[in-house]
Amino acid sequence: AAAALLLEPPAEIVAHILKHCQMRDFCALACTCRQLHPVIEIALRLRTVEGGHALPKHPANVGACHRRVQQLLHLERRRMQLSRRTIAAGMSHSLFISAAGELLSCGTEWDVDGNPTPGLLGHGELAEEDVPASSVHVPTPIPALAGIRIRSVAAGVSLSLAVTEAGECFSWGQGSMGQLGHGWSFPGEPEGESVPR
Repeated sequence: AAAALLLEPPAEIVAHILKHCQMRDFCALACTCRQLHPVIEIALRLRTVEGGHALPKHPANVGACHRRVQQLLHLERRRMQLSRRTIAAGMSHSLFISAAGELLSCGTEWDVDGNPTPGLLGHGELAEEDVPASSVHVPTPIPALAGIRIRSVAAGVSLSLAVTEAGECFSWGQGSMGQLGHGWSFPGEPEGESVPR
């Protein structure tokens, strides 16, 4: 009955509404009503174009509309899986996203040459007298990001980045040359961030 209501207005209008659906909703609609497949196909294409991606005009060797929609749903699900990075490794530290979206880190705040890289783990100021100095031995939640769902992470030699489910970006580690996106450090100012900002 609800699917029939979606068939009454022009397909372009319905597609603009459906493009905001979650993937599970697209799949449910595709399974329940084949008459909606042309509208679902338009909505999927609108969604990917507005997200800066592209789907093939007609997936290879797929003729029928319902098979095209199934193929497009598969491609979109795959793209979404690939865009989510849940583990990252830098030179001396690693970042992990738990199933609940919590960010954890472990490793050391020293580079391979023995130089300190304060803040690299995102846990604030770690005690240098710890043995080994400035280290976290097991994946440990980053307190500054408690309660914030993380979607993707990246780890560099001297910095770390995290993107939230809401699209907000946090960075921490060494930033003396502006690589954290917080501006340049001037003499006498800290050269980085010891907690995500």
